[in-house]
Amino acid sequence: MKTHKVFLIFFTLCTFLSCTKEERVINSAPESWKYLVATETAPFSLTLYEQPSGDILVNDVFSANNAEALSGKVEKIAEYGKYLFLFIPSKNKIEVITNDSYKKQATLDFTSSGKIPTGICFANGTDSYVTFGNDSTVQLVDLTNFQPKWIIPVGHKPVSIACPTGTANGNQIYVTNAEDNTVSVIDSRDHAVAATIKVSNVPFYVDFSNDGLYAAVVSLGTGKADSNTTKSAATVTIINVNTKAIVKTQNLGTSAADAINQIPRGLSITDRSWGFIPTKTNLFRINSKTGDISNLGKNEYLSAIYNYKRDELIVLRKKGTNNEIYTADPISAAFKSSINSQFIYQLLFPLSN
Repeated sequence: MKTHKVFLIFFTLCTFLSCTKEERVINSAPESWKYLVATETAPFSLTLYEQPSGDILVNDVFSANNAEALSGKVEKIAEYGKYLFLFIPSKNKIEVITNDSYKKQATLDFTSSGKIPTGICFANGTDSYVTFGNDSTVQLVDLTNFQPKWIIPVGHKPVSIACPTGTANGNQIYVTNAEDNTVSVIDSRDHAVAATIKVSNVPFYVDFSNDGLYAAVVSLGTGKADSNTTKSAATVTIINVNTKAIVKTQNLGTSAADAINQIPRGLSITDRSWGFIPTKTNLFRINSKTGDISNLGKNEYLSAIYNYKRDELIVLRKKGTNNEIYTADPISAAFKSSINSQFIYQLLFPLSN
């Protein structure tokens, strides 16, 4: 029970970010773009901003376009096609809205089972797969009517999920099981677990190289999301998707940043196959095929997201008592531009339109 409570506390503090690689054609980037920010405290809202001006366009796009307010804090946003999936774990829900009008299309409500949704991926145009951080299952949800179809047993506490959409390995779905220290590989053709891969302690994030040939798994290490009082190193594991063999496992750290003290807050792999991992004290870059790691700077990083529409990295970090949003090169993470916000928030999501 203690492990479960500590895990849920950690879940509410972390930023879970995802962005599908579906239909990634990089167009000429406009001078300005939009992004959503979720408020940290009640009344909960989704504020629409414009970058690089930092202007607020709509204080709350959800309540402004629906006859209701958000029922809780949005802790993750995923996008697929014309839909945005808003994760509200405190209410056991995912709200589905359009990414242009922000009108609600459906509510995926898991209240009756008490399941807490933590991740989603889209294997094709009709099937989505949802993980639950307090359970041992993945739920298949039909995207044509947003109805649950069946349940797939996996390991304990499956916190994240990823699909290499648009690649030859598009049928392979990877799920990180935080309590079992394993990755479950689901085959979307029969919706069953085809393999289980042992990885380092507390695997928490997973994503694929752009060609879908390698999966990168970020493990927190003990003493960070569980009741274990002994800390262990955060690690990165690279898996060959075709063979299911581990290519390399390496500590997430450098001589100037001890891996034992790193608390990863996400994983985002760009279309150049470079992965970026923000932690509470550093920003790391990994080669998603070899696992090589470099330290890009010391700060308190909240998130790092790849904006494929503009082919650039968006980094959110603390700067004094404020937040700073800066854009960067998707290979080197070299600084491009930044704006400061007087508001403290942990979830920022760039829109594709």
